[in-house]
Amino acid sequence: MFYGCTGLSSIIVRGDIPIGIARALSYNTKFYNDIPDNEAIYLNRWAVGYKLGSSSNRNVVLKSDTVGIADAAFADRNFLSIVIPAGVVSIKDDAFKSCFVSRVYYGGKTAGEWNAISIGTGNTALSADKIYYYSETQPVAPGNYWRFVSGSAAAW
Repeated sequence: MFYGCTGLSSIIVRGDIPIGIARALSYNTKFYNDIPDNEAIYLNRWAVGYKLGSSSNRNVVLKSDTVGIADAAFADRNFLSIVIPAGVVSIKDDAFKSCFVSRVYYGGKTAGEWNAISIGTGNTALSADKIYYYSETQPVAPGNYWRFVSGSAAAW
């Protein structure tokens, strides 16, 4: 749709993020080319894709003000980990289709908060055994918890 629009540097979307928008934006546009390698692609406060680079860094940290993850945003990618902030309220269908994620570091503190997110179909990479909940201090109770260490997510 936008392939070759080398002058396209910004996009304004009002309302819902259109299905498949990341793929339409993702090649040979100034908007895409200006995004650093190995970073999520954003429209408004929605993660809509991922710009793969040559680096072996496969640890993704979504912006703290992210509210949603669009359909197919991380499809067909493999990650060691992804940090999903507590403010995310929606993960659309197939956002993680055919994706492998070793650990999902969620910014919320409980399974109840995670379960309140509207998660569409086709997101089996986000299985419950891979979810880690945020805790600034080492928890006494057993479970999957994490914190930031020198700017990187780490399990307790």
